[in-house]
Amino acid sequence: MDIKVKKCEICDDEFETYFSHQKYCKKCGKDPYKAKQEYEWAAERLDRHAGWDYVPKIPDKKHICLTCGKEFLSIYENGGNCDVCKKVNKDNKKRIRCKFCRNLLKTNENTEYKDYCNAECKQKRQAKIEEERIARARIRGDYRNCKWCGKSFIRRDYFDFCSNKCSKLYDKSL
Repeated sequence: MDIKVKKCEICDDEFETYFSHQKYCKKCGKDPYKAKQEYEWAAERLDRHAGWDYVPKIPDKKHICLTCGKEFLSIYENGGNCDVCKKVNKDNKKRIRCKFCRNLLKTNENTEYKDYCNAECKQKRQAKIEEERIARARIRGDYRNCKWCGKSFIRRDYFDFCSNKCSKLYDKSL
């Protein structure tokens, strides 16, 4: 038996065979219908997206960078940022920002306050969150004064006391 070198009818790769009637390589021969379909789809996609007459676009439109003010070329109609500023902006998005003032945090320095610049930013943020919480409770009608001690609190369920202690002291007074 002679080893013959043939070309696969689907993928045009050369393969060795002992048989004269073999048409496909090992890869395509397992399921020739599927392999042929995949190659046809790939060729169709290539033709549709790039085409045989595909010519890459050359940047020809002049724009001024919105960040640094330098002039740069682009293939797009609307401007934006130059490549250098795009990279800088992309890197800045990955960095952690303070939850209150939105300044960039240095990753090795924010271990003490976690997500905040300093204690002041953390306190301001927590105060703002508490104010918003109280405002929402006032709108719902759940911001009350305790019947026993007079302390303001946000009511849960239908309790009229700020704590169990006040509730028990009120019950004893009755």
